[in-house]
Amino acid sequence: YGAPLGYPHSPSTALLCCFEAGPAMKFVSVLGGAEPASFSEAVLNGWAPDGGMYWPAAVEPVSPRTLSAWESLSYPRLCEEVLKRFIAADDPDVTPLDLAGIVSAAFSSFGDAEVVSLRPLSDELHVAELWHGPTLAFKDLGMSVLGRTLSHLLRRRRQRLTLLVGTSGDTGSSAMEAVRGLEGIEILVLYPLQGCSSISPVQELQMTYVARAASNVHLIGVEGSSDDLDVPLERAFRDAAFKRAHRLGSVNSVNVVRLLVQVVHYFYAYLRLPEGDLRPPEGSSERRARVAVPCGAGGHLAAGLLAQQMGLPITLLAATNANDALHRLLATGELRAHGTVSQTASPSMDIQVPYNVWR
Repeated sequence: YGAPLGYPHSPSTALLCCFEAGPAMKFVSVLGGAEPASFSEAVLNGWAPDGGMYWPAAVEPVSPRTLSAWESLSYPRLCEEVLKRFIAADDPDVTPLDLAGIVSAAFSSFGDAEVVSLRPLSDELHVAELWHGPTLAFKDLGMSVLGRTLSHLLRRRRQRLTLLVGTSGDTGSSAMEAVRGLEGIEILVLYPLQGCSSISPVQELQMTYVARAASNVHLIGVEGSSDDLDVPLERAFRDAAFKRAHRLGSVNSVNVVRLLVQVVHYFYAYLRLPEGDLRPPEGSSERRARVAVPCGAGGHLAAGLLAQQMGLPITLLAATNANDALHRLLATGELRAHGTVSQTASPSMDIQVPYNVWR
């Protein structure tokens, strides 16, 4: 967001003050003003108490031996292995058996047995098909795991949670589908009405249908852009007393489960690339892949950076549409909302404030 939109520190300063003292298997706020949280606490909190997003306090690189062992794993099994690296071994809330059940249930309704497929377009170009979930959005992958994780934690703690979600297109329908009928969860989704955005009739119908069919799902149309509707949501989450009183949580890309499951895509795609397509850079023996990432709020790109920290040899290409705030940030070092949001054929990328930049 930068100073003009309210965050008090520069991203680099915030990250430095977080990582110096961060214990292993904990998550810290990128603003550095909250106590480290366990996996379960970070999932239930959504945003950290200081209004920042969570990031792993320590990232252990994946050894070449482990990476080689992961080559034979299915997507669900690989998802388990990646998530285990960020959950303490003695965590009483999420045991390895719990995690296996959560992941298995999360992907049971996907339309492809592989869950994610890597398709060749040419000798050196492949596309990762991330759209085999129930709403045909890549967000179904992280959202399905997150919904089941939340429900599991709430049952374990005998608690309830109200999820506040803002969507520019497919996040809303994916979140509603992921938690419909789940015990202990109510969800309230705000979306920009047609005429105020380029949300498609299909996306709107996906949401209105589930809102009518599921008693724990609620939907509100907003006369404004996705950036406009983020303002009251952020205000609610930053009011610690209000958030605590109403048991508010988030399933936007802010939530650490979304971040961690998106890391899995990178490892899975990399491990399925033909060896001949992984060419080492000049002067290096390391086989490296280049990954082009469509960017809206920047969550998928942040997950790619986390995969890099874990040692995955990839180079990231940040792809934007006409709403190119992220491009302007990388080109100029400044992040500012620039005029009105342009409506495009990719409404989920029609965002002027890619909030995951703080990660």
